[in-house]
Amino acid sequence: MIRGGYCPFYDREGRSCTIHAVKPPLACRMYPLLYNPNTGEVLISKECKWVNDALNSGEDLRLDNFPEESKALEEVLARLYKVRIKIHR
Repeated sequence: MIRGGYCPFYDREGRSCTIHAVKPPLACRMYPLLYNPNTGEVLISKECKWVNDALNSGEDLRLDNFPEESKALEEVLARLYKVRIKIHR
């Protein structure tokens, strides 16, 4: 659940996750990218404050804007489908 554009476990002052200091869950690492397994679409969540601000300033967002998040998405897809996935950058 996102509160005020941030995960409730994200420490905005310290810029870190308060519950997964060593290795945050894949869902957290890939956010604001969202994967819809029913359609195969990868979405960029407007619930993320950074994404919303970037869109409001006219920026055109693509997966290229999220290199670390894309790597986490690749790992999610590989685990989900038990295949090796490579997202073209």
